[in-house]
Amino acid sequence: RRDKDGNLDPDGEYRANAVILHVKYSQETRLLLGVGVKYVSPTESVGVRLPLFDYTQKWVDTIATYNKLVSDLIASTKKEGSSRWFKDVREPGAVFLSDLVTQLSGVGKKTGDKFNEAQLFTVGDLQAHAGPLPEGLRLSPKAQAEVAAATEGVPTIDYRTFDNPWEARYGPTWEDVMRDSSEMSGHVCITELIMHMVRTCADHVRGTPYEGKGFFSTTPCRSLPVRTQLSG
Repeated sequence: RRDKDGNLDPDGEYRANAVILHVKYSQETRLLLGVGVKYVSPTESVGVRLPLFDYTQKWVDTIATYNKLVSDLIASTKKEGSSRWFKDVREPGAVFLSDLVTQLSGVGKKTGDKFNEAQLFTVGDLQAHAGPLPEGLRLSPKAQAEVAAATEGVPTIDYRTFDNPWEARYGPTWEDVMRDSSEMSGHVCITELIMHMVRTCADHVRGTPYEGKGFFSTTPCRSLPVRTQLSG
């Protein structure tokens, strides 16, 4: 509170806000910051700011907690119906025995329903059908050729059936993809933070007499100092 002259006054008035700053993350910013000293000559040193680690709007999880999040996400993915977990591997024009009759040329939904009423649901059913088709049903010459050429096969890969759908779908980069996913983007494993410390400290002393010999201490956001020994 201040009086009319701008002096502190417990009975005065609060000053009105003239400017309100709007920022992207208005609640908090979380950073791991590192600084170091580097000797550029036997008698001269300079201060160095190491690359920061930004974990704004993220929870830093223990290894056990993070691994459980990964396991839970893998388990829930196996129940997900999103199209990203299905991949069409069909060659152009290919027809498989497991395909519905509507996969055939010239067979739409209405015609397909009529085949279904005759207990003919798949291309395999048509291929195994002996004799002429039921009255009122016919296939074009192209569709007949497709039925004759149809083979066993899987037109679509369902990645949900794999032990780890993420690894099956994205290969060696699956952990990076999962880390950036909406489900995991709010979490970071403590291992990632610690390894950032190790790498940046090692880079800082590389090419100096202290390479492979140093100990560096840092304090990651309100936790106890972490001391890391660098290996050569």
